[in-house]
Amino acid sequence: MTKKKKDTVRIKDARNAAEARVIEAARQAYRTAREKLHEARDPAASKEAYEAVWQATDEVGQEIVESIEEEEADEDPDSFTDDGSKWTCVTNDACTYATRRSSIRVKRKRYRSVRNGPTRCLFEERRGVMSRHIMPDLGEAMLRTYASVPGEEAAKLISTLTGHGLSPSRLKRFVKDEAAELEAQEEAFFEAELTRPDVPEKAKTLVISVDALSLLLREEGWKQATVGTLTLLDEDGEPLRRGSGIRTIRIAEMPEDGKGTVMDRVEKEVGAFVKERPDLELEVLIDGALDLRIHLLKRFPDARHITDFYHVAEHLSKALRLLFSDETRRAEERARWCHKLKHKQGTAWRLWRWLMNEVKREDDPVAPWAATEIEKHAEYIYNQREWLKYPQAVAANAAIGSGPVEAACKTLVTQRLKISGASWSRTGAGGVLYLRSLLQSERFEVAFRFLQKTRYAA
Repeated sequence: MTKKKKDTVRIKDARNAAEARVIEAARQAYRTAREKLHEARDPAASKEAYEAVWQATDEVGQEIVESIEEEEADEDPDSFTDDGSKWTCVTNDACTYATRRSSIRVKRKRYRSVRNGPTRCLFEERRGVMSRHIMPDLGEAMLRTYASVPGEEAAKLISTLTGHGLSPSRLKRFVKDEAAELEAQEEAFFEAELTRPDVPEKAKTLVISVDALSLLLREEGWKQATVGTLTLLDEDGEPLRRGSGIRTIRIAEMPEDGKGTVMDRVEKEVGAFVKERPDLELEVLIDGALDLRIHLLKRFPDARHITDFYHVAEHLSKALRLLFSDETRRAEERARWCHKLKHKQGTAWRLWRWLMNEVKREDDPVAPWAATEIEKHAEYIYNQREWLKYPQAVAANAAIGSGPVEAACKTLVTQRLKISGASWSRTGAGGVLYLRSLLQSERFEVAFRFLQKTRYAA
């Protein structure tokens, strides 16, 4: 059987010089692909061949973009009026911009309304150019990558995937600039995009949790960053999910005296949820820290306030290890008291009294140092007695454990900002923390679009 030849497609003559350059680049890309792939006979050579092909096709794209952008720039006026000010072209020069696929060289006009005043560029406004001449497609990838992995690894990863020789210092400076601008827009972003949250009909309870953890800052030493979470539960007490994960809003702030900023943000978020669904039950769930409790009682006086059950159980377990050497006895006492805490009101006071009596027992006396430690655990339980409302929470199918905020502390802060050898400035850490909170709350795309829209509102 004779194989039928494919029809030969003839490319018509180019309409102009720009189109001719694109056609020639495409021809060269095809020739490169054919030569490299034909010669490649092992995995290593095949990898090099594919890289050469993609580079050649990127050059085609580069020719197309540069040619069209040059045409667009030629159509930009020599002057224009905006908000009563006349902007006049002062330079008409070329500049290199980095995209995710390659760099492009664009001749663009720049304008001023007054001598030595601010400069505008209509090309950059049209395309949403970011700081350091980074185009948005590459800029978004840089922000996402640096927020997720350490700087040197992020630079290597982006360089490998894009072909740009990106240094860790350049990546760091870019992210620092852009993240700081994103964070500065937080209030405006919330008012514009987040005041009408999506609250599913099956949501019954909104759980508010806040926790703090230490973060090492280069100039300040160890300071406490603060993390807050908002989690929706259904009528069975199960967290609402989005895909494979729990549907949780994560908020984080750098160390600050009084923790006012993070508390204001938590209150603002809760207000938006309640405005959409006034019937939502509010529950505040924390580890028992007094400063957090004072803030949250003031801001949410009508919510059900609870101390995390597992912190209480941990204090109980530590006291039991000092009281009883028999492991079986410890397990029995722990199970007994945990059950009572969950299902019988007033158990906290009875547990405190029992621990204090055991410390003073005459048979099998407790060592003085152990007695001191047991009393500390007992005092923790006693001081939290008002907030151990587990029977009410269990009856309402609400939460008694602060797992979401514990997970947020780990994923937002520890996994990126507390890695071995990390050294952070306040600005750098704050920017990364804000980026990670946007990413983990699935708000990054909306925030990124909002920044571009406000940056080039004109």
